[in-house]
Amino acid sequence: DIEPDKHNMDRAENIRIEDCLIRNNQGNGILVYHRVSEVVITGCQIERNDGFGILTIGTKAGNISANRIGHNRLDGLSISVDTRDYAAGGNYFRNNTTRNHGIVGASLAWSATNWSRMTGQVSGRNGTQSHLGVSDTASNIRINANFYSK
Repeated sequence: DIEPDKHNMDRAENIRIEDCLIRNNQGNGILVYHRVSEVVITGCQIERNDGFGILTIGTKAGNISANRIGHNRLDGLSISVDTRDYAAGGNYFRNNTTRNHGIVGASLAWSATNWSRMTGQVSGRNGTQSHLGVSDTASNIRINANFYSK
């Protein structure tokens, strides 16, 4: 969790999470929460978490790229309430939102060839609906080409 102490007004800035394996957490894989800015999450494998793979709430200026995000109980990436100035691109999403329709026990098979490359949000099970969510109150969010598979 990247969340400054709620009892004071401290901030967290210029944070880089790179080349990590984040797996089997009881909650979210990564939480980026209020008063946090300039976060880069890249080259990570984020899987089998009981919450979101990555969840942002009320943060600003971030980049989420080149990650493998799969088999998370909720969306792979949720850019949530009041998040602004974020970009997400070059990520691979597979079998997220397992609470509704995923198969938790199956292999992630990252090397599989049945990937769909899409830019922006596309509705439906084959698109970003179960992988990447953006809140109506988020602003200046750029979803570049990501790769999706069931």
